[in-house]
Amino acid sequence: MTFLTSAEIDAKIATATTAAVVYKGSVPTYDELPSDAGIGHMYNVTDSDYNYIWNGTEWDPSAMLKIETATEAQIASLFD
Repeated sequence: MTFLTSAEIDAKIATATTAAVVYKGSVPTYDELPSDAGIGHMYNVTDSDYNYIWNGTEWDPSAMLKIETATEAQIASLFD
């Protein structure tokens, strides 16, 4: 098994061809999403409970997944 140092991980992130999602916080409404977001910046819009990720062109919505209770088997089945 190979382990990376923190500096090696940072270098890989900095040179990645796809953006990582970076949670930036919450805003009350869609209209309050920032106009200067970077690619991969994600905000939760509290009035709709949607997360929006900036894709470089527009805000891409996705509903929040909230699991209150689940067995280990139920969680594992999400990734099969």
